[in-house]
Amino acid sequence: MREYKFRITYQHDEMGRFATRMITLGEALPDLGERWTVIGKDQYIGHQDEAGEDIYEGDILKIEDATAKVVFWEGPPHFGLDFYHNEDKWCEDWNLTDDSDRMKVIGNIYANPERLKGTIEGN
Repeated sequence: MREYKFRITYQHDEMGRFATRMITLGEALPDLGERWTVIGKDQYIGHQDEAGEDIYEGDILKIEDATAKVVFWEGPPHFGLDFYHNEDKWCEDWNLTDDSDRMKVIGNIYANPERLKGTIEGN
């Protein structure tokens, strides 16, 4: 049976810090207090990276010398990879089902958006 897990990302209104909490389907959103705002609700995609880390929608993955953002495509509905920011690296042959064990989570779109600008060396 598929596991339905979600990563909830919060940002502190004054300090700008990020915090994450993991929940499963049916659980209430954790309340961190008045000064924390929910900025992301990302679903676990059912795969892990090369290090065994769960991959969530909104994660940034390193794949060879390129990076990709995990997204949910509406039609037909499925999780996929968005490589649009890689100027010279078109990686359409990569997919989450067959290649997740060769990918590495290096951040997410909330805390590390700069990692989507071009390629990442040495990560």
